[in-house]
Amino acid sequence: MISSLVGPRDSTRYASSEAILADFATRPESPDFAHAPRPEEPFAAFGRSSVLIRRDGGEAFLADRNTVTLYGPGALYRRAPVSPSGDRSSWFALRRRHGLFDDPATDRRVSVRLCPLPAYMELLRVVARARAGLADGVEEALRGVLDGVGRGRSPLGEGDPGQAVVRVEAARRRIAGSFREPVPLRDLFSPLGEPHYEICRAFGRVLGWTPHRYREELRLRAALEEIPAAAGSLTDLALSLGYSSHSHFTERFRRATGLAPSEWARRITPVV
Repeated sequence: MISSLVGPRDSTRYASSEAILADFATRPESPDFAHAPRPEEPFAAFGRSSVLIRRDGGEAFLADRNTVTLYGPGALYRRAPVSPSGDRSSWFALRRRHGLFDDPATDRRVSVRLCPLPAYMELLRVVARARAGLADGVEEALRGVLDGVGRGRSPLGEGDPGQAVVRVEAARRRIAGSFREPVPLRDLFSPLGEPHYEICRAFGRVLGWTPHRYREELRLRAALEEIPAAAGSLTDLALSLGYSSHSHFTERFRRATGLAPSEWARRITPVV
């Protein structure tokens, strides 16, 4: 039963016999932070913060706003903190299993994929509607989110040379810890002791993105979450995300999403 996935750290936003949608939050100081119970059913978790997930018998990887983590039934994993905010995510499970979970890479294990921006935007819209008590179309929309994820990159690191994955994970953690800061990426990566060109090459092989795009996507996804509460103070939000000005932020946001920030605010605020 998919309802068995709901735990004490979850806030259920939608529940039916066909689907569960919930927000999850736990902080590093929580006694059970590292512990992750073995799921009985497959589910997909979309990061709202950055946290390390260690697969049983495998290396730790970073789960953040740019990724979706697929947990197979019986998967073993533990978490470790990246920032004081701990682990925050929105997750859902569907009774009728989606094709993504038929991939052998996600059967009884944990798999991480890049989450395309349109899929992340749709997830935020579904969560906002569910929080407002608008239940119509939730299950269909959640399946659409997974369809969007399926059109993205295959599981990160699958079939890639080990050293490339190591480089990318180290760089992703550096980006996750300071994506809001206007720091040149070359300077950000200098403590890693790796040539900048090698890190960029590894990103292309493992992710298909450049480091610059990776940071930009994190900024945009944080903006998608924070715009509704930033009414009248978009300049402050833009500067807090590392943009040089309101106009710089608006241009980047419109180019990526096709929307002005004000239009997104209207779309993400459900009318009850």
